[in-house]
Amino acid sequence: MAGVGFELRKLFEKEGLINRLKAYVFSSVITVGPLCSCMLAVVVIQWMMIERGAEYSERELFFSGLVYAFVFSYILHSVIGMLMTRTVSDMIYEQRYEEILPSVFGGLKILLPVAALIGGIFLLLSPLPVSYKLPLYIIFMELIVIWHLTVYVSAIKRFKAVFYAFLTGMVIALVAVWLRLWLTETPTAADVTLCLAAGWFITLLWLLGVVKESFRLPAETSDFAWLIRARQYPALIAAGLLGSLGLYSHQFIYWLSSGRWVQEAFLMTPEYDAAVFYAFLTITPTLVMFVVSLETSFYPKCREFYDSVLGKGSIMDIEAAHKEIGRMLTQELVQIMGMQLVCSLIAIALGVRLLPMVGFMATQIETYNVLVLAFYAFIIYNILALILLYFDDRKGVLALAAIFFVLVTALSVVAALLQADPSFAVFSASFMSLLLALARLSYILKNLLYYTFSTQPLVVHKRGKAASETI
Repeated sequence: MAGVGFELRKLFEKEGLINRLKAYVFSSVITVGPLCSCMLAVVVIQWMMIERGAEYSERELFFSGLVYAFVFSYILHSVIGMLMTRTVSDMIYEQRYEEILPSVFGGLKILLPVAALIGGIFLLLSPLPVSYKLPLYIIFMELIVIWHLTVYVSAIKRFKAVFYAFLTGMVIALVAVWLRLWLTETPTAADVTLCLAAGWFITLLWLLGVVKESFRLPAETSDFAWLIRARQYPALIAAGLLGSLGLYSHQFIYWLSSGRWVQEAFLMTPEYDAAVFYAFLTITPTLVMFVVSLETSFYPKCREFYDSVLGKGSIMDIEAAHKEIGRMLTQELVQIMGMQLVCSLIAIALGVRLLPMVGFMATQIETYNVLVLAFYAFIIYNILALILLYFDDRKGVLALAAIFFVLVTALSVVAALLQADPSFAVFSASFMSLLLALARLSYILKNLLYYTFSTQPLVVHKRGKAASETI
């Protein structure tokens, strides 16, 4: 997301509250646009369905299908998501702009056939009516494309276009749902799912248009040229996949151990899934602050350090830049952790008061409270992992992702054996991963000069040549 920081710094350099507010708004849309558009749409549509007297089974079916589409589209995209982020960053840094747009289509040519196959298997095996399965299938495919396009948002300077893409899509979806609900006496999940698919299709087309206008399509560049360079980052593929699986493995295990079938199509634990749904919303402040506060402050210091290393500064300059990175990171992390802690405590207090109004029972509220703290630890751990990637610590991030996945899975299995929900398992795994990530970042910062000067390859082997070049 470094490209986001480039443009946001321009807004922060301008004085005034309006420019700072614009920076937060743009970063919110770019960072959590798909997430919030999905979750907010679910909340509003469910409320409208209740007001219109839709049956509980239809509301439950709508929620279950959307959870499946959201979760599995995210996991599928995570296979190449982190890899694509690094690859596109390299293209921008090396000014190979002609390769960016082909990589958009190349990534989709890999993702969409796999997604189509998974969706097709669901269509064949699910006992649900085609009138519901087809809109849900469309949403699943749309989310794959939207997840992929958001990788490229960091390289696009037209933030207003991105903002309007998500806003317009959501408004169209909600208006369509409202009209459909008031035109029928018996609202169904198929009706509202189709309306939601129409809104996200507008968002998808708008985003795709913005990306295509931002980069020219060269005459002779393969859509898969980026795969050649991507082979040097296999750890990112594993880290991205393990991270997403760890995020949702507790739900999968609870579904298998204590779940029930929703219309014989979706294995769910509705009470726990609802608590996860609302608790996950509480990490939004950190996602926004990371882009606005940390990246806009961290990147200049990081660039200053590596500029000094590359010959533009003396050893004194390098040492000073090294110390400044540590000081700045400590300051920004303390600020983000403190702000998210305040937001989490407020979310817990509001949850106790407001969640009973949407049907939460006492046990659900307890689960929600634990999950809020669990996601607090998770999002801070996730930010630390992203910072480690700035220092190219791919092995460390992969190890952390593997540990997180193993901890969540193992502790969730223990919780299932004890016939308890896995909320405390998620909290324990996230908290331990957070401590390990802090230790790893501290170690990297302490030994940053060693990693910069002593761990680089001394010999570059060029393919197709017998000889090697000594650096």
